[in-house]
Amino acid sequence: MNRGTLADLIAERAAVRPQATAVRDAERVMTYGALQHAAGALAVRLRAAGVCAESRVAVYAPPSIELVVACLAVAMAGGVYVPLDPEYPPHRVAQTIADAECVAVVHFGLVIDESTVAIRALRIDLTQLAADPPATSVGPIDGSRAAYMIYTSGSTGRPKGVVVTHANLVAVVGAARNFGWAGPEQVWCLCHSHAFDFSVWEMWVPLCHGGELVIVAPPTRRSPVALVDLLVRFGVTVLNQTPSAFRALLADGSLARRQRELRLSHIVFGGEALDDTTIRRWRTVSDGAIGLVNMYGITETTVHVTSWMVTDQPPLSPSASIIGRPLPHMRTYVLDESLAAAIPGGEGELFVGGEGVARGYHRRPALTAARFVPDPWSRPGSRMYRSGDRARVREDGVLEFLGRSDDQVKVRGVRLEPAEIEAILVEHRGVAQAAVVHVTGGTEPMLVAYLVATPGMTPPATVLRRHLLERLPAFAVPSHFVLLDALPLTPSGKLDRLALPPIESVPRDVEAPCVQPRTDTERTIATIWSELLNVPTIGVYDNFFELGGHSLLMTQVMLRLRERLDVHIKMESFFQAPTVAGLAAAAVTAKAAVADPETLDGILTALDEMSDEELEAELARRGTQ
Repeated sequence: MNRGTLADLIAERAAVRPQATAVRDAERVMTYGALQHAAGALAVRLRAAGVCAESRVAVYAPPSIELVVACLAVAMAGGVYVPLDPEYPPHRVAQTIADAECVAVVHFGLVIDESTVAIRALRIDLTQLAADPPATSVGPIDGSRAAYMIYTSGSTGRPKGVVVTHANLVAVVGAARNFGWAGPEQVWCLCHSHAFDFSVWEMWVPLCHGGELVIVAPPTRRSPVALVDLLVRFGVTVLNQTPSAFRALLADGSLARRQRELRLSHIVFGGEALDDTTIRRWRTVSDGAIGLVNMYGITETTVHVTSWMVTDQPPLSPSASIIGRPLPHMRTYVLDESLAAAIPGGEGELFVGGEGVARGYHRRPALTAARFVPDPWSRPGSRMYRSGDRARVREDGVLEFLGRSDDQVKVRGVRLEPAEIEAILVEHRGVAQAAVVHVTGGTEPMLVAYLVATPGMTPPATVLRRHLLERLPAFAVPSHFVLLDALPLTPSGKLDRLALPPIESVPRDVEAPCVQPRTDTERTIATIWSELLNVPTIGVYDNFFELGGHSLLMTQVMLRLRERLDVHIKMESFFQAPTVAGLAAAAVTAKAAVADPETLDGILTALDEMSDEELEAELARRGTQ
């Protein structure tokens, strides 16, 4: 395989098999020849817009064929693609564009509402690109040039951009050959947000090796039934999953029921620790035909560092996760506090060296110097990344992940700094102090915010959720907000996290009446909550999050509402009114908006379709009785 750039690898595939399918979605197919042509035509337009080596270009598109074309076009033009997820808040999208100093944004008919950045915008039109003449080569691009920049959570309240080079990317793509997953016969799917670095592995491994990439729309990836249907329909051979998403597949049962219809050879885990309980659950329903692989990695080390073919061998400690041995292009070191190698069986901090170590953080020289340090065990000038993860090297050389040495957490596979959430919370005038912790008890881990209110003010949880949703992705919004008179401190004046009250001991709102569902819509919502939360009786004023709900279950609620009530409710509406009554009101509003959001007739039409009970409840809510 050519050791050049992303553009080089795709060009090789297109030259060998131009008529082979490269990427598809539910309705469309694009061949390698068409992909190369469309990306080349867009690259010409990008260069005309001023894109050159090291120019950052924002790619603002939903998961789609257009997304793949845009990212490849930026690489062909010599630029650096900065993926932006349209599901992220506009404020955060605009903040990323500004911090990355993007010179252009490639979009797919989407508007960045809050962006005031004066940069060139290019809309992707595949029909138009197909009619353009073949592009001329931009010339050779050195592998040390940046290929993409992905943002991760930052403790200051602002995310930080990780700059990854073509050499980094080509190295990890090449590593897939060691597992037999790379080749023209393989079918992968893009299951994760392109703002999450797992997507780099999902997109480019199949395409750089001549395989097929299937785009998974967000509603499909959130529905176990729909996702398994897609896997069967397109003959997917390798599925990448975070353990959180896989547990949802297990709970639904679709994957287990339809094993014999699948072509899956492997399920690859990444993004967060794979616990032994999840492995055992799968073993009880699996026929053994699908192999499991656990891969550990970090955005700063280009997606993956180690791998382990999952066996029935449990980790030494119940709280550990086996992550295996380093990939051929990577090196790992477990070092003690004096930076000496830990003895076999000893614990320490995991340092990572090798070809995957990224360039560093964009415009953060001090942070780059602190985390990307010289590697004394390699050739002069080599660096290693100080991960902050605790690990153990077993006697057989296999690594076990033991957790963090700092406060960083993983939520739905995405790394978060609780300090970032805390910093945004205290920006609200009603919050004097905030501490955000990751609670790992229960069926799924969740974020909990402990707050001290500004004197004379007590902001409700709905207001704080709305404040955070304007700045953070939904998965980063805490499930619970707990008001305290003061945060507990250690004798040294630091936050005493062990002294924070557990959620179970926080008093519920005893003033909220326990009212049974009154309308068909409320009854349907309560039934769905009961199914997902395993709570037999739910009142219309019960809070979804206080009952144990979180963002992963929230998406399941919205999918079931769409199936049973034919209504789509925005995630923001759920966060702002997380009760049965609030969600029922949002459903009424959503139905009216579908009819015609601009006219009174549209709203009246929606009201006319309600039952007498629903109409009475809606009129009471609007105060028009």
